[in-house]
Parts: sequence; structure tokens; C-alpha cells
Amino acid sequence: VEIVAVLRRPGRLNRKRDAAGRLLAPVKPDIDNVAKAAVDSIVLAGVIVDDNRVVRLVASKWYAAKGEEPRVEMRLRPFEGGA
Repeated sequence: VEIVAVLRRPGRLNRKRDAAGRLLAPVKPDIDNVAKAAVDSIVLAGVIVDDNRVVRLVASKWYAAKGEEPRVEMRLRPFEGGA
């Protein structure tokens, strides 16, 4: 499972001189809480049977790019084995 949390961009980062793209967001909520909520949501939706089926998890937290809406993006891939 790959999770990308896109948080609302704070006003202090909307100046002309600020980068237009996504920026890392070292703020609350904690990334482990975001990941847990995201995985729980795919269990509740019936996409996977149990969260113990997740064997690899990659998660990141970003401020939205200028003009981008906040959201959580998830990508699920079947495990092919190996490391």
C-alpha cells in the first residue's frame, strides 16, 4: 500500500516567492495515524479482508501544490514476493 496525504496548504506558503508544487508537511496529524486511518478505510470498504494482509506500507505527507485540493491518495498492489 502506498499512501500520499495531501494537506491543505497554509496561507503562509501561498506567497509569490513560495514554490508552486507540493511541499513536505512536518505537522500533525502524525503519518502513522494517517496510514492507520487510510488502511482501515480500505478494510471497511471491503477492498481487503483484514489489515494484516498489508505486508508493505509507504506513506508520505505533503502540503498541497498551489491550487490543489487536499486529499488522500492510495495505491494498492498485490504482493509479488521477494524483498
